[in-house]
Amino acid sequence: MHRALISLLLLAVLILPAAFPAQAETAGSISGAVVNRYGEPIKGAAVRAEHLQEGFVVESLTDGKGTYVITNLSAGDYKLEASAGRKASVAVEKTKLASGQNKTLNFVINVKEGLRIDPNYRPTEPGLLN
Repeated sequence: MHRALISLLLLAVLILPAAFPAQAETAGSISGAVVNRYGEPIKGAAVRAEHLQEGFVVESLTDGKGTYVITNLSAGDYKLEASAGRKASVAVEKTKLASGQNKTLNFVINVKEGLRIDPNYRPTEPGLLN
């Protein structure tokens, strides 16, 4: 009887931890806005988050209000980059995200002013159409 009780207790000690695993890490998020130097939102800007310990990369695009959200992020150190094409600078931030944390990071990108390209333009010089 005594042996059976000890065996039952030993079995319970081995099985119960598997039935109730440690609390899983809660996913976090990083969100914010991408604006130009005048505070105007930049639609379609790319925001890239790289987890520096694990190496995975997640990307998001800003909406019409210049806002982005990157969800389901594990805790750790991140390098974030925001860019808006070839005529804009790249903004880089490093941040630490705790388990379950929802962090806000805003970016200001200096968009270079220049000529607008006419989408209907067609070159007329021979050889450029080939």
